[in-house]
Amino acid sequence: MTLALGLPLVAFWLCLIGLALRPDGRARLRARTAEEWVLDLANLGVQGWLVPLGAAAVGPTLWGRWIAPGAWAIGPVGSFLIAFVAVDFLYYWNHRLLHAAWPLHRVHHTSPAMDVWVTSRNTLWSVAFLVYPWAGSLFLHALDAPEGYRLGAALTASLDLWRHSPLQQAMPGMITPRAHAWHHANQPHCNFGANFTWWDRAFGTWHDPGTWPTGLTSEPPLPLVRQLLWPFPRRA
Repeated sequence: MTLALGLPLVAFWLCLIGLALRPDGRARLRARTAEEWVLDLANLGVQGWLVPLGAAAVGPTLWGRWIAPGAWAIGPVGSFLIAFVAVDFLYYWNHRLLHAAWPLHRVHHTSPAMDVWVTSRNTLWSVAFLVYPWAGSLFLHALDAPEGYRLGAALTASLDLWRHSPLQQAMPGMITPRAHAWHHANQPHCNFGANFTWWDRAFGTWHDPGTWPTGLTSEPPLPLVRQLLWPFPRRA
């Protein structure tokens, strides 16, 4: 439990320090606006703390009528693989659907640069359309070894922080910051996976030419209140 809670926190600080050590990273931090800070910090609180803690708390209420606590006996390794692999597959399709329902996801694409702070950038309530809280509420309730699931979810969250930073490391088979930068750049219909490249390669959405994109194609930011609460276009 301690490792699952601490791993994303350690990853966040490592990515932040790595960002601050780079000249372009320091320039990005200096260029951030007050609205960006409010938007990202608010979402970091919701997506980084309230959702993970709430998922475990609401599981018995959501699923207890049909599934006994710990009824699915697959052990800690199986539980880890559900969180790290199976939920990653579900997220791939979840992410593609979010791009089809663009207003629900557009705020995440308003950053002009890869920046660990924007990892959780979204409209506050759009987290309800992510697979992670619903999967967490189910599996933390139903699995016999929820600690394995927590570890897999924590590792996914840690990789998500790294993936939104400009810190590239070679990790075969994994979605790297460079690959995810292409998703945020001028090819937003590619690289939907979170942890693995497998799903993009299998379904024809993989793109990584081996270089970083020259810039990101960011969505024009809406007024702060609309980014936080109502990202839909105004009616004519």
